[in-house]
Amino acid sequence: MRVINNPPKYYCPRCNSMEIIDHGEYIECPKCYLDFFKDHIGEIDDENIVAEQELKRIIDSFEDLKDKKVRRNLLKSIENDNF
Repeated sequence: MRVINNPPKYYCPRCNSMEIIDHGEYIECPKCYLDFFKDHIGEIDDENIVAEQELKRIIDSFEDLKDKKVRRNLLKSIENDNF
């Protein structure tokens, strides 16, 4: 009798590694050092899945906008790009 193993449900959407560490709500990829929420895998195209580390940088950049000078510089940059 031949046993066929089911492929793992989770994998790294960035490097496609099957060697992941399961942390419950998220997985960790020891190859590319990124973490991903499990509920995104298989539901969102891999190229559109944002790693937790990337999401933190996005959120942190909005925190920077609390500074009036940073907001002013951003507005000037947008105006110079004719948006």
